[in-house]
Amino acid sequence: MRKALFLLLASLCLLTGCGQMGHNQEASAQPEQRPAASTSQSETGAPPLSSVELIYSPASLQKPMEAIPPIDDEKILIEEKIDNVRVIIYGKEEDPDNYYLSVESGSQLYDAAVIGFTALKADDFTINSAEAFSVTYIKVTGAVGANAPVTVYMAVHQADSPVSITIDAHTEEADIDEDGIKEIIGTVGTAAAATIYKLTGSGYGLVNLNELLNAQVVLYDKEDNRFNVNILEDAWSTWEVIGGKLQLAV
Repeated sequence: MRKALFLLLASLCLLTGCGQMGHNQEASAQPEQRPAASTSQSETGAPPLSSVELIYSPASLQKPMEAIPPIDDEKILIEEKIDNVRVIIYGKEEDPDNYYLSVESGSQLYDAAVIGFTALKADDFTINSAEAFSVTYIKVTGAVGANAPVTVYMAVHQADSPVSITIDAHTEEADIDEDGIKEIIGTVGTAAAATIYKLTGSGYGLVNLNELLNAQVVLYDKEDNRFNVNILEDAWSTWEVIGGKLQLAV
């Protein structure tokens, strides 16, 4: 009788207590699952970063301008003098879809770049002087398509042949890092992308702020010398350049 009772109790142990112990041991071998911590802007209302180092990638901005023969008058759309330099916007027979930019240095004409498509009128171009990288340029703006602005900087008063810089964006010149030298800030696109062009110790460099901040929109505010940034929809923040870093303004 006792033997039968012992066997019954042993069977109950195996079905209850021992089985529960095995389950607990198996569970304890797995890492505890906890909700992941989040610092996304959608939850906190602020960008997860407050300071990012500006690392400039090398950029081949400046190019020599090619000497060209005299331009036929009937091909000229605009002819204007600025800083005693003759600037010409004209068409070419071999490329009827675009206008080209030229300047006269001494008695020689030099070709800079395509400055617009032929759907543009004379009033759609601007010609003025601008300072950047400690150089005074002739700055000409146009467009090569819808939402496709182009800006050309031409340095004519040089010992050698004139040189030009072409940037496919709307541009502003400003000393954003307050080092005494003006940089160029380019902005392009319906969802604006902003790029800083800087003269560094090793040459020209650029940094795309949208890529740097993983931002949808970056707009430069020239009056405040700051950048308005949209990282997530309806979440804007203001950033400024301080000591080689892009920092969240307070």
